[in-house]
Amino acid sequence: MSLLVPLLLTMSTASAAAPAVASGPPAPVVADPAPGLVRKSRTVDDVVIEVLVSANPKDGDAHADAALDEAQRVFTLFDARRTDGTLAQLHERAGLEAVVVDPEVFDVLVALQRVAKLSKGAFDVTAAAYDDAWTFADSASNEVRAPPRRADVDRARQLVSVDDLLLDPVARTARLKKPGARIDLHGVIKGYAFDRARAVLLGRGVVDFVLQSGGDVVVSGQRGGRAWMVGVQDPRGPGPFLALPVEVAALGGAVMSSSDNEHFFFAAGVRYHSILDPRTGLPSTRSRSVTVLHDDALLAEALSRAVFVLGEKDGLKLIDRLPGANAVVVTADNRVVLSKGLQQLAKAQALQQRPPTDGP
Repeated sequence: MSLLVPLLLTMSTASAAAPAVASGPPAPVVADPAPGLVRKSRTVDDVVIEVLVSANPKDGDAHADAALDEAQRVFTLFDARRTDGTLAQLHERAGLEAVVVDPEVFDVLVALQRVAKLSKGAFDVTAAAYDDAWTFADSASNEVRAPPRRADVDRARQLVSVDDLLLDPVARTARLKKPGARIDLHGVIKGYAFDRARAVLLGRGVVDFVLQSGGDVVVSGQRGGRAWMVGVQDPRGPGPFLALPVEVAALGGAVMSSSDNEHFFFAAGVRYHSILDPRTGLPSTRSRSVTVLHDDALLAEALSRAVFVLGEKDGLKLIDRLPGANAVVVTADNRVVLSKGLQQLAKAQALQQRPPTDGP
């Protein structure tokens, strides 16, 4: 299940030492009145993707369309609902035989399997089996829901294991060992779509741009000679609680988040959200939100979910082991913890922040 966490990107001209932070509810990227910025958006699958490029109107429009077309191609390629698609064939043959998969799909599966093993199962693409047990409403919905029966969760858990996805790099095949096992990449494939859309823009000679969807952000270059400012959304309140100047060379440019405030419901005073611990089939309780920064948006998105499940201690150990990775963690008890790289940035610059709002 896709989790679109609202970050707020601010087009501030304030200095990096005191970045401006907008208030109010999360909003899409909006270009300021300065000339040379072209903004375009499109709904791709069920995701709204926005592109902001620094270019003249004619060229900027063509550049944005090319990036959005590439994002659409990626979502179509990885759509498990397409009966003629790679993932549908993999599901159909689960427990029976290996399936030759598209080269791009294979490479993404290899990358995500690596995250699953590095995180010791805190992230696992085979966790799609839990979709039969859990359903979540959008945060704006007033639907009354209840957690599933434990027996249904336990039954699904038998189909969840990174070790049950067998990838053969020589034959370029994938196999799910157990009948009924499934893969769902919908929650992370937006990161790969961003990676490919960014490659298209760079290939067209565009240097300064933003890709944004539901708050996940990829930036390139600068805005008016200054770093793009990215606000990390408060998981319990309006607006961002922390503003980061994203220097692409230092922080990579991809800022991807997982949070418990997008798809959830309350039952008996307990928040049940859609970021499940694959090892238990239950909503993870160690974090409220995690934002990961890296050059690779797919990796950043998968890591944000893994760190969310692992929690502060083990999650940041994982981040600190990976070159180029950084993270902001809002813990279950509402503390803000930074990875070592961001701690150094905080020492060097007066990052504007406030405590996140507290609440259930």
